[in-house]
Amino acid sequence: MLNNVNDITRGAVAVLIAHIQPQEKEGLTVNQVAQMLGISVLQLNLMRHNNEEPQFYKEDGKILYKPSSIRAFIQANTKERKAC
Repeated sequence: MLNNVNDITRGAVAVLIAHIQPQEKEGLTVNQVAQMLGISVLQLNLMRHNNEEPQFYKEDGKILYKPSSIRAFIQANTKERKAC
């Protein structure tokens, strides 16, 4: 059983990272990344338009994201919460 909110947050991040790792060699689509981050495609598109993270690249006219960039973005933007 999880002891506190920090454990829950770390657990959620671990699940997201584990979900991304098997796809390391292929790029992730805008839809996949938006779903993983829990945001809308529109919000992800706005982030890209404003040159915000996560980093992306174009391949054959498609916008793709490296799984390692998404992992780094998730880890950098995960805030630890103090248990009450």
